[in-house]
Amino acid sequence: MPKIVQYNLPPGGTITQVADSIDPALLLEDTAGLDFLEIDTENEKLILAGGGATVEIENASPSLVLDNSTAENIDNGRESKIQFHGLKGDETATTLGELTLSHAGTGDDYHSEVLWQVNANGGATTLVDFMQAQGSDGTATRESVTLGFAAGASRSGLGNTIIGYNAGGAAESNQTIVGRNAGQSAASGCVYVGTSTGQSCTGDSNVAVGQTALAANGSAANCAALGYEALDTTTGNDNTAVGYQAGDTLSSGTQGVFIGSGSDGAATLDNQIAIGYGATASAANTIMMGNHRTTDMTMDCPPITIKQTSTSGHSFKIEHEGSSVQVVGLGEDGDAGWLQLQDSIGATVMKVLKYGSSHILNGTGTNFGIGDPSPNSNFSTVGHQSHLCTPGGSLITASHTVGIHSTALYDTSGGAVTATLPAVSGLSGRVYTFKLVTAGNNLVIDADGSETIDGAANYTTSVAKTAVTIQCDGVGWQIISEYTP
Repeated sequence: MPKIVQYNLPPGGTITQVADSIDPALLLEDTAGLDFLEIDTENEKLILAGGGATVEIENASPSLVLDNSTAENIDNGRESKIQFHGLKGDETATTLGELTLSHAGTGDDYHSEVLWQVNANGGATTLVDFMQAQGSDGTATRESVTLGFAAGASRSGLGNTIIGYNAGGAAESNQTIVGRNAGQSAASGCVYVGTSTGQSCTGDSNVAVGQTALAANGSAANCAALGYEALDTTTGNDNTAVGYQAGDTLSSGTQGVFIGSGSDGAATLDNQIAIGYGATASAANTIMMGNHRTTDMTMDCPPITIKQTSTSGHSFKIEHEGSSVQVVGLGEDGDAGWLQLQDSIGATVMKVLKYGSSHILNGTGTNFGIGDPSPNSNFSTVGHQSHLCTPGGSLITASHTVGIHSTALYDTSGGAVTATLPAVSGLSGRVYTFKLVTAGNNLVIDADGSETIDGAANYTTSVAKTAVTIQCDGVGWQIISEYTP
C-alpha cells in the first residue's frame, strides 16, 4: 500500500504526498480544496490548476529549460514542445496551438528548426502549420522560413521564403513566395508576389508580381510577369509581360514581349512583341508599336540599325491597311541595297537596286517627274540633264569595247581605232554617241558578231568633227543622227 502523508498550510490549504515507488505524487490544494499544483510522475506531468493559475520565475536571470534527453540525429528529433489548451463554452477541451523546436535534418550537427502550429477550426485538436524556420551556419541545407496557414506545406526545399495562406506548397528550393495561394506548385528559383500569383505554374526560374499573374496550370519557365493578370493563362516559356493584363490571352506561345496595359498577342504564336497601351501582335515574329487602329504614334529617336538576316529579302516592310499586301519593302538583294514600292494589289511601282535592274513605274500610263510636280510624260525633268562623256582632255586613242560612257570622243592621229559595241541582248533602247575629234586614220564603230549598224557590219569615218548617234532596237543598232562637216 502506498504511504500518504498530508501537511497543513497556514493560513489554510494542504500538501498531500503519496509515497509510492510506482506512482509517487505531490498535490497542493488551497483552502477551498481546489488543486493548484500537481506533480504526476506516472505521466510525467506538472499540472497547475485553479482560477488564474500562473507561473513566475523570479531571479536575476530567469529561464525555463526544456531538456530532451534522447540522443538522436533524425529529422524533427530532439524535439521540445509547448502546447496551449483551452475549453469551449460547452467545456470541450481544445488545443489552441503548439510551439515545437527540433533538430533539422539527419546530420550529426546542431541545426534546429522552429514550428508554430495553430488551430484553424479543423477540429478540437487538429493543428496546421503557421510558421516554420530553420537555423543555418551559412553553409548547410534547408535555411527556409515559412509564415502563414499551410504555407510551404512540404517544408522540404532549400533556401525558401514563403509567406501567406496556403502559399508555396511544392517541395522545391530557392523560392520567394508572398501572397495568399501564391506559388502553390512553384518550382525552383521562382519569385511570386501577390494573391494567387503563380498559383498553378510548375515551371522554374519565373518572376511574377501582381494578383493571378502567371497563375495558369502549366510548366511555363523563365518568364517574367509584372501586373494584375499579366501572363495569367500562359504555359509557354521565355515570355515577358509588364502592365495590367499584359499578355493575358497568351497560352502556349513562347518568347513574347508585352509592355503596356492591355498589350497582347495571338494565343499560340511565338516571338511576338507588343509595346504600348492596347498594342496587339497578331503574327509570329512581329513587332507592334502602339494601338495603331485607334491612335497615331510619332517616334522621335536616334538612328536605328536593322540587321538583315539573309542576302535576299526585305528586313523592313509596310503592309496595306486592312490586308497583308506589302506596299513598301526595304532590304537586301545580292549583298546590295533594295528598295521597292508596290500598290495595294502588290504591283511594283518602283524598284531600286544597287546591282541588277531597277525601274520606276511599272506601266505606260503613269508619269514620273524629277523637279516636276505635274509631269505630263512618262519621264519629266526640270533643269539640266547629264550623260557620262569621255573627258575632252583625255581622248580615246586605242581600240576598246564600248563601256559606261554614253558619249565617246576619239583621236586617230596616231593610228586607226576600233570601238566594239556590246551585244544587243537586253540593251533595247540604249543610245551611244561617237565623235572623231582629231583625225588622221579611221574610226571604226564595229557591231558585235553578226549584228549590224543600219544594216552594215560597222560604221567607219576618217573625217574630223564627224559625230554619229546610234540606238539599239533589240536586234541591232540604228543610226539616229549623223553629222559630217
